Amino acid sequence: MLSQRIALFSLRLVYAADLEERSYLREKLSSMVDLMEKSHQGLITGDPEMNLPGELSPAVRDLYFKEPLNLDAKVKRYLKDARIIVNTKEEDLRSDSPSLYHLVTGAAEILDGLDQVVWQFQKDSESAHKKLQFVAALISVSNLFGIFFVIFGICYPLTRSVQESVEKIKKSEEEKTKMLQSIGDGVVVIDRSWNITLFNSAAEKISGWQEKEVIGKNLREVLRFIRVRDREENISFIEKAVVLGKTHYLEDDTILITKDGREIPVGDSAAPIIGLDGKVIGAVVIFRDITKEKEAQMLKSDFAYASHQLRTPANQALWNLETALGEKVAGETKEKIEIAYHSVQNVLKLNNELIEVSEIDQGAVVPKKETVKLADLFNEIFKSVDRIVKEKNVKIISPPIPAVLAIKTDARLFKRIMHVILENAIFYSPPKSEVKVDVNIKENEMLVEVFDKGIGIPEVQQPLVFTKFFRGSNVPAEVVGAGLGLYIAREYVKLLKGKIWFNSKEKKGTTFSVLLPISD
Repeated sequence: MLSQRIALFSLRLVYAADLEERSYLREKLSSMVDLMEKSHQGLITGDPEMNLPGELSPAVRDLYFKEPLNLDAKVKRYLKDARIIVNTKEEDLRSDSPSLYHLVTGAAEILDGLDQVVWQFQKDSESAHKKLQFVAALISVSNLFGIFFVIFGICYPLTRSVQESVEKIKKSEEEKTKMLQSIGDGVVVIDRSWNITLFNSAAEKISGWQEKEVIGKNLREVLRFIRVRDREENISFIEKAVVLGKTHYLEDDTILITKDGREIPVGDSAAPIIGLDGKVIGAVVIFRDITKEKEAQMLKSDFAYASHQLRTPANQALWNLETALGEKVAGETKEKIEIAYHSVQNVLKLNNELIEVSEIDQGAVVPKKETVKLADLFNEIFKSVDRIVKEKNVKIISPPIPAVLAIKTDARLFKRIMHVILENAIFYSPPKSEVKVDVNIKENEMLVEVFDKGIGIPEVQQPLVFTKFFRGSNVPAEVVGAGLGLYIAREYVKLLKGKIWFNSKEKKGTTFSVLLPISD
C-alpha cells in the first residue's frame, strides 16, 4: 500500500542514523511520491498505461474538486508534505516535523474521501460497463490509497469493497500507532482542547502513567512540566505551538513531575498539527529524559572548576622555578630546574587548553567584536611565539601590514587561533627554515595563510586533524602537547563565522588557511 509505505519510509528516513541508509530511503521515498502523483493525475485525466479511463461523472468531479471534500486538494497536500520530507536537508530532519505527522495520520482521511467517491459513482453509474471500468481504475490506483477491491461479478455490491476499505484503514491506524510506539522519545498527541488522543510507550516509561489512564484526559492533569528556577508550570512551548502554529522548544532546566512524584529533567518540543483547512487542530508534544545529559554537563562543570583550581599552584611553581633559574646555581642543578620548569609549563598549557575546551563545549565562549588595528594584532601574535622561534631557530616571514588598516573581530579569539597555527608551524619545521604568513583582504573578508616546510600530516590521518586529542603519528617525541590546539582554533573560527582548512604533504610541509569576516 503506497500511502502507508510513504509514511513508513518517511519515519525511517527521519530516524536513520547512517548517511548511506538515508540516501537509499530518500531515493525510494522520492520514487513512491512520483508514482502516487502519476496515479492520482491518471485517475482524473486518464492514463492508458495504467488502465485509467479518466471519465468521471459531474457528481464525482464535484467530490474531487469542490468543498467540503475536495479530495484533489487533500491528495496534493499529502504529496506536498511527502516532497518536503524528501527534500529536507539531513541536519533539518526532525521527528516533530508537521509534514511527517501529516503523512502518518493523513492517509485515513484520504481513504475516507475515496469511499465517498466510490459511493457516488455507484449511485451515478448507469451501466454495468461503467461500473466495471471504474472498478478497474480503482484497482489500478489501489497502491495509492491502500484499498484492495475484490470483484466477484458486475452485480456484486460495492459495499463489500467499502467494508474492506474500513478494515484497511483500521490496519493502517494500527501500524501508525506501532510506528509511534517504537519512537524512543515520549510522544503525546493532544487535540485543540488539550485532551490526550495518543500516549506512546516511551511517554508511559518516562511519566509513569499508562495510556489507558490518560486517553481523553486534559494534558495538564497528567503531565506537569515545571521550571526549576521558580517552580512554576512551564507549558508556554505547547501554548505557542497551538496558538502560533509553529514548533517551540522547552526551556532549559525544566523538569517533569512523574505519576509517583519523582522529578525528571526533560527537554524537546511541541509542534502544531495542521488540519487540511490550514488551521491548528492540536499538537504533538515530544519530550525525553535528559538526566544523563545533565549529569554529563555537571561533570564538565566540575572538571572545569578543578582545572581552574589547578592553575594557581601551577603558576606559583612556574614563578618559583623562573626565580631559581635567575640565580647562580651549579650546572647540573640548573639543568634539572630547567627540565622542571618546562614540565610545569606543559602541565599549565594542557590545563589551560582543557579549560578552553570545557568552555567551548558548554557554549560559554561568546565573541565580543571590536575594531582593532591588524598590524597591532599580528605584532602581539608574533611576540607570543618569539621564544619558540628562537629555540627552534626558525624565521617568520610576513609582508608589512599598513598601520592604519583596521578590522572588526574578537581580538582574543583571533590571536588564539593564529597562535595555535603559528606555534604548530614552528614546532614541526626543521631548524633554519622559514614559516611564511600571508594576509589578504578582499571586500569584507580576510584570508590568512601560514606556510611551513615541516614534517607534514600523514594523508590517512588528515580527516582527524581538527578532532580532540589528535596527534600525528610522525610528531617528534620532543614536541609535547595534548592535541587540543587545532580543535580549539576550529571552534573559535566557527564562532567568528569563518572557515579553516589546510593542505599538507608528508615531509613536504603544510599550509593552513583561515577565512574570516572583518565587518558586521
